[in-house]
Amino acid sequence: DKKGKIVAGWLIVHTEDKDTVTYELFEGRNIIGRPDGPHQVDIRVEDDEYVSRVHAVIVVEKDFLHRFNYQLFDDGSLRGGSPSTNGTYVNGIEERLSKGKPVFLRDCDTVQVGTTKLVFKNIDAADSDESAAISVHHTDFVNTVAIRKFRK
Repeated sequence: DKKGKIVAGWLIVHTEDKDTVTYELFEGRNIIGRPDGPHQVDIRVEDDEYVSRVHAVIVVEKDFLHRFNYQLFDDGSLRGGSPSTNGTYVNGIEERLSKGKPVFLRDCDTVQVGTTKLVFKNIDAADSDESAAISVHHTDFVNTVAIRKFRK
């Protein structure tokens, strides 16, 4: 339950021919996935057949100076299971995120799950979900990594 928690950042859908959608990130685990079945999902990617039910996780934690840190994990790393079928990619690089090796996200990094690209905006770079979405809207699209092997 995220009610009453402070927003720590945003993910903004920035994929060619898709509507812009803004998702809030909160301290703790933020699960990205397809919203069907019994799994709880915070970032609901509904229109992408290549997204697993629990695809990836962004863990938001404060450091000793009370600044937010954002770590992106492929889902299998935190659940002790298998990674997502089609992989998680950062900034259009064709090497998928490795199990057990998180990536620290920086403002404007693009996370690709399935064919959906989500741009990360941290709370220091934007003062609202609207300003975060506007700043992303005016940027170029990152290359989409081709998903070839598996479909869910």
